[in-house]
Amino acid sequence: MPKSDNEDAADACLVNLIKAIEKPKEEAKVKAEEEEKERAKAEEEKKANAEKEEKEHKSNGEVKEKKTAEEEVKENGG
Repeated sequence: MPKSDNEDAADACLVNLIKAIEKPKEEAKVKAEEEEKERAKAEEEKKANAEKEEKEHKSNGEVKEKKTAEEEVKENGG
């Protein structure tokens, strides 16, 4: 038996309602994924900067040690 106009309208209404519910859920999921990517990128940059600073401090310490050693040699008449 064919559907009546009321049944077609009800089906269309339900389909639209489901779409209206699913769309914000999908948008929220995409937004959460983007935020997670941004968080991971920021964390990676933070880690890279920390490693860079550590290397700089280490190389600065080596330069200071060389200067100190050179100064000792000069003071000792070398």
